[in-house]
Amino acid sequence: MGYFNKINRIVALAASLTLCGVCLAQSARHQEALEKMTVRIDSIVQRAAVPLDLSDPSSPARITSSQIFFDPDDMTEIQKYGPRAVPVLAKFLLNRNARIERVAIRLLGAIGGPAIADPLVEVLDKSSNSGSRTEALLNLKQAPCSKAVARAIIRAAKSDPDPLVRRQAQEESRSCSM
Repeated sequence: MGYFNKINRIVALAASLTLCGVCLAQSARHQEALEKMTVRIDSIVQRAAVPLDLSDPSSPARITSSQIFFDPDDMTEIQKYGPRAVPVLAKFLLNRNARIERVAIRLLGAIGGPAIADPLVEVLDKSSNSGSRTEALLNLKQAPCSKAVARAIIRAAKSDPDPLVRRQAQEESRSCSM
């Protein structure tokens, strides 16, 4: 009987070690995929944040567009990542560079869904850039209207320091009010 118990223990230990090995391999692959996605999103944000040069190369003055342009393939890629991309994009919010912040806000809007609500509400409440707060209001339409979203919009409509943001928030409060 003692010999049989030792064999069972060895088999159980081998099975446990095999299962741990499989779990570690899966975890490593998941981490590698997450890192690859993070690098791609960072690249997309940085590329979209570069102003489009409108000036002639021989011109002494440099003219750039204030518009933000996205490569359609980049937008499709971000949408495929879906909610997994939200934490990566959220790190670009409340950025000193307003273009980077606005790019991230628009990409969150392209993803849509409940996962984007909290990061966009944070922009609405904390960003020092009125353009970013307006972008957040516009892109909150892509999130379900919840009590937290409605409260943030109403707060902005009543107390945002910028009258244009307050006006936009009043408009948005019509479509999301609880």
